[in-house]
Amino acid sequence: IALQQRKVRGSTYVDTLAQVCEAHSRVQQSKSASRSAVQHTRSVMASRDHERILALVDMRVVDSYVALLGSPDSHVLMDTLACFEDAGRLFVAPGEHCQAG
Repeated sequence: IALQQRKVRGSTYVDTLAQVCEAHSRVQQSKSASRSAVQHTRSVMASRDHERILALVDMRVVDSYVALLGSPDSHVLMDTLACFEDAGRLFVAPGEHCQAG
């Protein structure tokens, strides 16, 4: 579905889709897999590469992390919260605030 949503898909986009699928296919299997997936997402966002970020958005990766907010593992929880903070900084222009305040 993600590939059908974009009219222009460069090799970076397709490569990132493959990486995202690999990193997130095991999220529910273990705590270390969850942390690894979250860290991968954070590295993609930190790259500020538009094509790579579009792959995350199309796969709705950050949406899937809502379930991780209930994790009893503090390391998974802290990495997940940091991911949401990174997303907030990435998608809200400097000096602006989100609608929720």
